[in-house]
This record gives sequence, C-alpha cells and structure tokens, in this order.
Amino acid sequence: MWLALLLELLRELGTTAVIVVPIVGATRAAIGTITLASGPTPRRLTRADLGLAVRLGRRAGTAVERARIYTERSRIAHILQRSLLPESLPEIPGMQVRALYSAAGELNEVGGDFYDVLDYDADRWMLVVGDVVGKGPRAAGVTALARHTLRAAAISGRSPSAMLETLHQALRRQPRGGDLCTVCLVTVRLSAGRTHLNVALAGHEPPLLIEPDGEARQLGRPGTLLGVIDPIKIAETAAELRAGQTLLMFTDGVTEAGRPDDALGSNGLRELCREAPSLSLQGLLERIERAAVERSGGYLHDDIALLALCVSVQPTAER
Repeated sequence: MWLALLLELLRELGTTAVIVVPIVGATRAAIGTITLASGPTPRRLTRADLGLAVRLGRRAGTAVERARIYTERSRIAHILQRSLLPESLPEIPGMQVRALYSAAGELNEVGGDFYDVLDYDADRWMLVVGDVVGKGPRAAGVTALARHTLRAAAISGRSPSAMLETLHQALRRQPRGGDLCTVCLVTVRLSAGRTHLNVALAGHEPPLLIEPDGEARQLGRPGTLLGVIDPIKIAETAAELRAGQTLLMFTDGVTEAGRPDDALGSNGLRELCREAPSLSLQGLLERIERAAVERSGGYLHDDIALLALCVSVQPTAER
C-alpha cells in the first residue's frame, strides 16, 4: 500500500527515475527506507547511485541503532542513579533540610557522589555526603555499600567515628579495585530546644557553617580516606546550630568546578554563601549548582551533591 502511494506521489512530481533502499540495522532487519529520485532532467540514476544509496542505508541504520542503544543505556543509568539516592528526606522538627544532586556527563556512567538523611533515634538524625572514587557499575556498587553500611551502623547506635570505621572495614573486605571513599558525616541531636551537631570527616572537605549575615566558616577537622590503610584517624567536632544558621555539606565537584587554574574553590563557594540571607534554602543550592555549571563552561566534569540544613524555628525534641 505505502509503495503504491509513494509511486503515485513520485508521478505527480514528474519523477523519471527512483531508487528505494532499506535502512538496515545491526540485526539486518529493515527499520525504514531511503528514497532517491530524479526529475525531468538529462541526469539519470545509475548503478553507482544505487551502490551509494545502499551504503547510505547501512550507515543510517547503524546510526539509528546506536542512538537507540545509547538512549536505553542512558535510561538505565538514570534509573540506577536515582536508586542510589533517597527518594525523600525525613522531616526534622523546626528545621529545613534540602538536597540537590547533579550528575556530570551524559548519564552513560553512573557517578559515585551520594547523600543521605536518616532519622535513627527519637531525637537524632544522620546527614551524610560522600564521594566514591571512579564511575560506572563498580562505583555504583560501592555507593550502595556505603549508604547501607552507614545506615546500619547508625541504627546500631554507634558514634560518627565508629560508623566511619565500620564503613572502612566493609570497603577493606571488598575485592581490590579502587574501593575508596570520602565521607562527611554529621549527626543532629535535639535536646532542650537546642540543635547539637557532631561532625566527622573521612578525607572529605569540611562542611560550611553559614551565619545569618552570609559569613561562612569550615566546621570539622580532616580525617582519613576510607578503604585504604589501617588504622584510620577520625576526629569528631561538636557544634551547635542556632536559629538563622545554615549547615552546608557538599562534594568536591562543587569546589573543583572549572579549569584547574580557574576552579571555583573554597573561596568561591564562600562568596556564594554570602547570598544565603536573600535566598531560600533550595534557592541557595540551586545558585551554587548554577555557578559550578557556569564555571565549567556549561558542562560538569564531576558530579555534584549538596545537602543543607537550617533552623527555621526553635526546635523541640518531640517527634
């Protein structure tokens, strides 16, 4: 039917010669056709034109097949990436918690940045941001291991440094292959109307404590990268989060955004934090992401994970 309609259309156009060849994919099954036609001119289609059309059909079929495979891989990678992040964030009384994740590249390779928020006691929560070395399926597996190991360690009532030690030992028991991980882990405890923080770092950049006027300072002391050598050294830093203050946790995809000689850096991130008083918590994270993308020339070279917590009203310990 379609061939008869095509011939009728070609006659109406005054076509004197026509070549129709299939678009052939990798399975050798036709997924379409290419039609070449000549009008009422001295030029006639030849066997050379036929050979060209056949080669063009094969190349077009290969391109279409590759595009289909790429789209399927991207879809699978996107689903896998989302499964490695929490579907929603728990509510913390009297506080706001927001997160933002931005994957680098074209989602062909799943990245190793992750974040998590867990309520594991009557008045305690765990906030974590981490970065697994590498990309792809291996990094995805380590990311899942890190998230679930830390969740299990928190529920068992361990201290922040003990949680990180547990993850370190879990990574060390993995088959060798670069299972390295940096983590910023913060526990939040509500007591007598006050918000107590405990910060533990394992080779990760310290979070920023942003004051109501936009001034920001690092919170916590550097620790040991996880999964490398024993023993690790983790120092815990206690602090209090007061009304109007914001705790900002991030991965190095933020500070390293841009060329090596023109990266955003810690100073650039602090400058962005000066805008915090005029922005919502989500607005601040989006502003930081936008600045990182702009510094990278519109294309991120590393994933970005951001997690922020602020006291909106004076909290209570009641759930």
